[in-house]
Amino acid sequence: RSSSHPRTERFDSSSIASLAYDAGLQILEVEFRNGSIYQYEHVQADDYRALMSADSKGAEFNRRIRPRHPHRSV
Repeated sequence: RSSSHPRTERFDSSSIASLAYDAGLQILEVEFRNGSIYQYEHVQADDYRALMSADSKGAEFNRRIRPRHPHRSV
């Protein structure tokens, strides 16, 4: 585990409840509105910044993160 503690960001997105990013491990943890939580691996800081600045977090996530990064349920 890295020494950095990812900060959880909550959203008013229709699909995403919260995001937490660990830059050291390049892991993005996504909590969906349905209660499921997934960790996406090898997520570059650029992808995280783009997701955070997107008007639609769900659309950006589906375009940039979901199809390109291995993930697992937690």
